[in-house]
Amino acid sequence: MAKHVTSLLFVCFFLAATSFAQTGKLNGRILNENNEPLSGATVLLEGTGKTVAADVEGRFSFRQAAGTYVIVVSRVGYTKKSIADVTVKANEESVVEIVLQRSKSNELDVTVRSSIKRESTNALIAFQKNNTAMSSGIAADFIRRTPDKNTGEVLKRVSGASIQDNKYVIVRGLSDRYNQAMINSALMPSSEPDKKAFSFDLIPSSMIDNIIINKTATPDLPGEFAGGLVQVNTRDIPTRNVLTVGISIGYNSQSTFKPFTNNGRSSIDWLGFDNGDRSLPSVVPSIEEFRSLTDAQKIDLTQQFRGDVYAERSTTALPITTVTLGWSNVKNFKNGGKFGTVVSLYHRNAMVMYDDVERGRFEFVRSPIFSGTETQNRYSVNAGVLANFSYVKGRHKISFRNIFNQFYEDNYFTRELNNTGRLQIVNLRSSFVNQRSLYSGQLEGEHQLSKSGMKFTWNGNASYNNKSQPDFRTAQYVRSSDNPNSKFELDDDDSRRFFSKLNDYSVGANGALSIPLQIGDYRQVVKVGGSTL
Repeated sequence: MAKHVTSLLFVCFFLAATSFAQTGKLNGRILNENNEPLSGATVLLEGTGKTVAADVEGRFSFRQAAGTYVIVVSRVGYTKKSIADVTVKANEESVVEIVLQRSKSNELDVTVRSSIKRESTNALIAFQKNNTAMSSGIAADFIRRTPDKNTGEVLKRVSGASIQDNKYVIVRGLSDRYNQAMINSALMPSSEPDKKAFSFDLIPSSMIDNIIINKTATPDLPGEFAGGLVQVNTRDIPTRNVLTVGISIGYNSQSTFKPFTNNGRSSIDWLGFDNGDRSLPSVVPSIEEFRSLTDAQKIDLTQQFRGDVYAERSTTALPITTVTLGWSNVKNFKNGGKFGTVVSLYHRNAMVMYDDVERGRFEFVRSPIFSGTETQNRYSVNAGVLANFSYVKGRHKISFRNIFNQFYEDNYFTRELNNTGRLQIVNLRSSFVNQRSLYSGQLEGEHQLSKSGMKFTWNGNASYNNKSQPDFRTAQYVRSSDNPNSKFELDDDDSRRFFSKLNDYSVGANGALSIPLQIGDYRQVVKVGGSTL
């Protein structure tokens, strides 16, 4: 008898485990023609009797046995839509986006039939097709299929946009000063000390949900652009619990495992931060006080600077390494609410060498003023953290979004030039460190006030942008080109050390109330709001 009971329990356990293993999850989102989420829409999974209502973001979810199903979506004021060939795979997550069309006032009970493949295409073009402003963009599912490592590289793939120096965006042929950057709903300050521009290589591509470039102005957008407004939206509330770890190693045939030259780095440079060895000595006064010093006092002040920083060190260039860590978690509460967390870590380290780079300056008739070659040793670190938290219940959503990125680049240049204008052979060594920090934090809310679609959104944001060039140094030696036996001598005019730092803070808030109206057969939206920075 005991054996039969044991066998029965084993069979039950096996069947239960098999049944569980054959279930999957179907997540979806319902949008209208303007790419706006439709909350309260009813979603029916035919053949199962299961029905759910979309939340304030238009999202819905089913836990269902593996198979192919038909989804029927309906909402007051919109044409009912039936989506066929929706496949649920065992132990996997399937995702579908559905676009509903507004129904006409004289329209009878009509059901539009579509396939899941066609519906995904409709979701991609819905925003650009119906947006009030002329715009273009790119979504996360496309970005994941590219090798792009930061936003600057992703923007190269957006129509109407090009990238200068791999970081500054040019829209419709207008330079960076005529464009504006936003992260989520917050304006970003300039990342450069000497011009109005934002460096898009600061944001890793793994943290992006989508990018939209608005090329024409509308009343609900900031008016500080003539070329384009680049809106970078980071990842939001997840649909499931996931932990992902990614490690990639790159090999450069011109650099990896070859001699790599620099002035030496600190023990924490790999984190993207200088340890302070390059900082300006604390005894150095302000510019106003420095000008009032005597020549003897200025000479004494120079003794406080380290004199061993010009020493060259040769190491071996290691492979390019990229490490990503992503964690998403969603917790459902008994009251119908859910709390989602998205945390992402990104770290990229690269040692790249460019050999035999041609450098020169020429007059109009192409006669050289100076010309020669240059070797560039570039050490770079890009580290970022994203932490987004969202709470959704019914028609209400509150989110707290944070993104921090640290970019560190140490460039060491070795230059051999023939200066025909001065009849000199030039030998130059230069160490240029560029260190940038970016933080953006936002608290925002979205509230649907009525079943007709009246909505109120608000946002409070703060950002910090830092750029420093600690101890940019050059050492130039020259000798006469007429006398090959002459020795190199230090050129005082072109040997220098330079320090700079930029701190930029911004605080802003905005809010908007959207009121839908029906005028004849056409549905309109009146939007009232304001923003401050």
